[in-house]
Amino acid sequence: MTAFKSSYIIVCEGVSEYTYLQKLNRFLRANGYSFTFVSKVVGSGHFKEVQKKYRAERRNNHAFPIQIWVDKDTYIRNDAGDKKSYEQKNKTVPDFLFSCMNFEDFLTLHMERDVLEKWYRVCCKVNHHRVPLREKVYLPLLKKHVFPAYQKGDIPFDITLERLQCLFKHKDVPEYCFRCGFADFLENLMSSSPKAA
Repeated sequence: MTAFKSSYIIVCEGVSEYTYLQKLNRFLRANGYSFTFVSKVVGSGHFKEVQKKYRAERRNNHAFPIQIWVDKDTYIRNDAGDKKSYEQKNKTVPDFLFSCMNFEDFLTLHMERDVLEKWYRVCCKVNHHRVPLREKVYLPLLKKHVFPAYQKGDIPFDITLERLQCLFKHKDVPEYCFRCGFADFLENLMSSSPKAA
């Protein structure tokens, strides 16, 4: 007999998060976890668009828990007034599961410690941990130092238990600025959800 699978809707910023969640679902299914993710892509991380997508999903999916996963860079820089809008959001909109500073930083948390350290040192030199870089600046750096063939929407590694263990270990290292609320959420689900029979 198969255990009931819980579904969590993730309102996410773009195709990168969508692709990650699809690969993660394959890992969860292959390893018998009793939950899965349904991604709903906004196409933007800006607060107004994210809030609009969340409200549409909430109207159409009363029974499902919904989380929001976006990059924090635009909120720190206050692009399009994102920081102010988020600080004033209605309590019916859940707190966001931010990737600090962006999705690519989240990806580096899955890597071995020496690779992550290298990326962290690069980010410190350009002050990315205080003033997040824009895509046209950080993508060439990421390709040079971490993922040479990386393209937006690509996950440059298989999602395995070892990669997830790196993620969960590295996300809590105090000196790193690459925190991720989705990683916390995932770790809690994996540690508390029974595996399907």
